[in-house]
Amino acid sequence: MLENLPDSAERKRFTTEVDRNFSVLAPAGVGKTMAIVDRITEIALADAGRTEPVLPRMVVVTYTRKAAAEMQMRAYNRLVGHSVSAELLGRLNQAFFGTIHSFCLYLLKSYGHLLGLPGAPEVVEDDEALWVQFSREADFVAVGLPEPARERFLRHMPLGRILNMPRALRLSSFREQDFKISKCPQLNTAKLLEFQPSKRNVDNVTKGQTQLREWLDQLEQERDFLPIPVCELGGKEFIQLWIDTFRPLRDWLGDNLLGLSAQLERQYFDFRISKGVLTHDDLVVLAAALLKDTRAANRIRERGFRVVLDEAQDTDPRQFQILTEIARPPTASGVWMADGGEPPSP
Repeated sequence: MLENLPDSAERKRFTTEVDRNFSVLAPAGVGKTMAIVDRITEIALADAGRTEPVLPRMVVVTYTRKAAAEMQMRAYNRLVGHSVSAELLGRLNQAFFGTIHSFCLYLLKSYGHLLGLPGAPEVVEDDEALWVQFSREADFVAVGLPEPARERFLRHMPLGRILNMPRALRLSSFREQDFKISKCPQLNTAKLLEFQPSKRNVDNVTKGQTQLREWLDQLEQERDFLPIPVCELGGKEFIQLWIDTFRPLRDWLGDNLLGLSAQLERQYFDFRISKGVLTHDDLVVLAAALLKDTRAANRIRERGFRVVLDEAQDTDPRQFQILTEIARPPTASGVWMADGGEPPSP
């Protein structure tokens, strides 16, 4: 049946040329899974003549656990159909079939001690309870912001927004950024207070100017929470001037909120590790860290992993990097996708 397909020659190359790497681009429903199973079968059949079998070192990664289990069963049934030995079927059971997150967990359980990580971390789908525990113990006020910037920041930024921001931006790349804390800008409100309105807008502008004077008085005299005032009346020119006047303060608050949130997320990341509890994102971050550690990377690469990645479009760059790094020779250094050097073995 395959011989009648227009890409039959390419399909045959993918399934039979098992000593080289391939990237397959194809739409849904054209038999990619079947082709992967055929390739695994060819590798398994070739194992009979190898002194170092490939099957126990194979890592088959797909998007869901269900899809991985189905692929493993199809490969098992295919080999049974070839009447292979029980030993060869046992080798297939030694291969890894699963998701990228389950493989990262496997790496951490095997090699995480080299980074000082717990041997059997708990992986949680929902870390709400852990976040609540952290928020009760963390020193949010003292993190990152020196005085007097801290006092000014907390006067204008609601505490609830500070606490929610790290969870809203739960990205490892965000956590790793180094945000700079700048000096709080001085507001120049003279143009607003001296603004000459048209007759049509005089009442609204006067109300706005009164609101601004009261806000400035509170800024000087009180220490309670003081949100940035909003003005929506007084004409287009006055409203725009109001926005421009407070923009430096808004930008300063936003920059410091990002910086503070990044530091809180770093603290929360350390807190999760100290409790032996990891999120799915943590698994990927820590597995990538393993492969940046020379000692750990060498030991992992000595395993000689051979990777089959299904649904690659659902794999983000960091996840893809982990899979390429584990397949490189033990002598490799750096990060292949960034630095070049020795590529993944065929």
